[in-house]
Amino acid sequence: MSPGPLNVVAPAASSSRDAARRPAAAHSSSARPDELALALIGGGTPVALALASTLVVVSAPAERLAVALGLCVALLLTHTLVNLLADRLPPPTRVGVELARHAVSLALLAVAPSWLGAGVPSWALGLAAVATVARSTRRVELAAGLVVGYALAVIGGVVVAGGEPLAAAVTGTAVLITGALTGALIVFVLTRSAALLDAVSRMQSEADERSRAARDMQLAREDLERHIEERTIALTRANRALQREVQERRVAEEQALEASRIKSSFLANMSHELRTPLNAIIGYSEMMLEDVEDLDAGRARDDLGGIRTAATNLLEIIAGVLDLEKIEAGKLELRVETFPLAELIESLATATAPLARKHNNTLKLKHARELGNITTDRTRLHKILSNLLSNACKFTRDGRIELRVGLTVENQRPWYAFSVADTGIGIPRHMFDRLFQPFTQADESPTREYGGAGLGLSLAKHYCALLGGDLSVESTPGEGSTFTVKIPREPVDYKKDGLVLVSLY
Repeated sequence: MSPGPLNVVAPAASSSRDAARRPAAAHSSSARPDELALALIGGGTPVALALASTLVVVSAPAERLAVALGLCVALLLTHTLVNLLADRLPPPTRVGVELARHAVSLALLAVAPSWLGAGVPSWALGLAAVATVARSTRRVELAAGLVVGYALAVIGGVVVAGGEPLAAAVTGTAVLITGALTGALIVFVLTRSAALLDAVSRMQSEADERSRAARDMQLAREDLERHIEERTIALTRANRALQREVQERRVAEEQALEASRIKSSFLANMSHELRTPLNAIIGYSEMMLEDVEDLDAGRARDDLGGIRTAATNLLEIIAGVLDLEKIEAGKLELRVETFPLAELIESLATATAPLARKHNNTLKLKHARELGNITTDRTRLHKILSNLLSNACKFTRDGRIELRVGLTVENQRPWYAFSVADTGIGIPRHMFDRLFQPFTQADESPTREYGGAGLGLSLAKHYCALLGGDLSVESTPGEGSTFTVKIPREPVDYKKDGLVLVSLY
């Protein structure tokens, strides 16, 4: 009998770790495999003893039948009572009871051949009793000693009763073999049951983990569904709010467009009503000036000149407002023509000279001897430069105003650069962003020194954009300003430059 495996008992297979992992399985199953096997062996021992006792009683002589019955009954009662009480007793008491049982069994087996006769098979009782050794104790040394003790008791009893030594040796060997086989069977059952319990434990653990994972997934799914529902509600509310805002903005935009249309219609209708009397005032003042010159009335001539100048300025303001409205509506038409640039510069110098002389300023022109021709809208370019020159004259006192004209090439395209520089009051840098907004001036206080409607720079910026150019400014307060206009020598053809692709089909 192998001593090692007897120390491997079923409780070792079901460790505290496994018990913690399988709390439900320990209570749900009725009995473990090792317990069932041990219970089967323990229950089979009385049956084996009963069969062996029957064989002994049948083989006993008539005069010793009573002794045989008493001996067999004593052995059966001893084993039956110990089987019933052993599982209910604490471990120390149970060990003592088991040892007492084996001591009684050894004593009865030793005297049985002498009491019943050497021919009675009392060794059968030893075979049945030795099977209980492996179940009674987990200690290998004690179990081995008890098995050997049973073998010696059987051999000694047969020898003392006058039996054959060979027969005694055979019966002793049979008892040893029976005890070893029984122990090996129990070790096998305990080992396999431990492996089975470990496999069941792993399966139960995996099942528990799957169950926990399923629960976690269910909770995560419910949480996700809740978040999705909350997010959907929030998005729905945000979408409704956005729809309301879009609707409100659409209504506001429609109202603004309607207001702009009404304003445009009003300005278009009023243009005739405003221009007609102004033109009449200008015409009558010119006629009266001619008459006054014939009469040589100097004072009346000055008054009529003031009337004509005021009417002309008012007409220019109205024309500027109308042009700005057309630009915003995208309805301003350009009249592109090719003309000598020198003619335009000469015209500007003639018109600006009186304004420069009014504030004791010096007007300087700087350009190449031959400027060549330019193809653009003459009237719009004239207004751009005249606005810049008139502003320079208005904001400069006892200074210098310079108009520089030059031809440059950028991106393989010839450009004319017009720079209007003055030594006037200058413009603060924080005003640059609003400088080209309509109806805006650097000084907007009610007591401002310089007049004007604030349309000149805004119109100049728009005109430059329409002509394919740009308008920029550099200024230092107290030192002066420089406005630079860049206009292409020829109109920009976006199709020819590849900026607009046209596909005909």
